[in-house]
Amino acid sequence: MDGESLAVLFDRCLEVKRTVPDAVLAVLMWKPSTPLKVGQNGVVWQGLHYGGTDAALFRWLGKEVVVWVDPADVARAVVCEVDGRFICMTRANARLPFKASQAELRKAIAAKQRGRKLLREYYEQRPRLHQDTVGLMIAARADENRRLATAEADRREGPPIKPIRTPLDDCLPALQRALETPTKALEPVEPRFDLLEEATFIYEAELEKKEAERQQEQQRLEKTWKRMPLD
Repeated sequence: MDGESLAVLFDRCLEVKRTVPDAVLAVLMWKPSTPLKVGQNGVVWQGLHYGGTDAALFRWLGKEVVVWVDPADVARAVVCEVDGRFICMTRANARLPFKASQAELRKAIAAKQRGRKLLREYYEQRPRLHQDTVGLMIAARADENRRLATAEADRREGPPIKPIRTPLDDCLPALQRALETPTKALEPVEPRFDLLEEATFIYEAELEKKEAERQQEQQRLEKTWKRMPLD
């Protein structure tokens, strides 16, 4: 190594250096989404539709893909397979503001959620909009009385206790009977020496048979060898 560091030695001995273009590296830094299913209008991510008119996504209809959205421009995105294979570069179906960022998208989503909350509160308060001050006071007192009556009823009845049934409940009777039944002691087993002697006799007979076959084969080979002519 001649006193060179590993980094200098690596750069000097490296024959082929593979690099990624800056544009591709920027796309790889985008955050991928969770698997999304492709519909007739493309892929839906955070309320935005992508690739509705892209022919490359037609054969993926009904299948799951992963979307990589540009954080600096949510109008464009990369669609890949679940395992990361590239499918196409696509754009949003709707016309978005120029260089719309994900921060603007989050603000729009938050504003939409606030609007839904206001609409839900309006529907709840709508029956009382026509009431005057006296009517509102009477309605508030009626709501308070109902709340107190419900709390008193719950206090008298106590917390509801619901029996929980488990799959083990059906096995409890059989398990109880098995625990109550005394187990029988195992009877001692006397060794069978006659079986051992028989097995030994069979084993020795088999060995003698194999030895006799081996000697016969050896004698046959010797006779064959003697009959062969010598050069």
